[in-house]
Amino acid sequence: VIDSSESDNSIKTFYKDSIPFFLNEMKFAAALASPFGHGVGVLSQGADFVGTRTSFVKEIASKGGETGIKTVLFEMGAAGILIFLIFFGSALFYMLKTWKKILLPLNYLGLSVIIFVAAMLARYVFLHNQTLNDYAVLIPFWFFIGVFFKLKEIKQ
Repeated sequence: VIDSSESDNSIKTFYKDSIPFFLNEMKFAAALASPFGHGVGVLSQGADFVGTRTSFVKEIASKGGETGIKTVLFEMGAAGILIFLIFFGSALFYMLKTWKKILLPLNYLGLSVIIFVAAMLARYVFLHNQTLNDYAVLIPFWFFIGVFFKLKEIKQ
């Protein structure tokens, strides 16, 4: 039997640790990033093998955590964060708007796709940038978004 107080404490601990971590990441990233970024791919794992990283970018990549916002900020700057948030925010908004038009048995599948997409984006933004850098996640991510937008056309 699971004690509900244990699960409540673990959730509180998660948020208690995650929020300061994210805020520290943002302070660190904002202090060192340039307004237009350092170039797409400079924080990728393969950049060390090509030899295109400067010592400054290597230092940035090695310090701090690995949240997606840090990656977007360093690679594309403040404009990149704005574009990222507008693009994925409008995609989620349009998905919610479309979900209302999906017929009943399939709307549960649509809701699960929305939850999957929102969870992957939240993980990318707040916890770890590997979520959208991994083909094993990107393939089902975009596949299910495509399936979602076809659900309203499926006849019962």
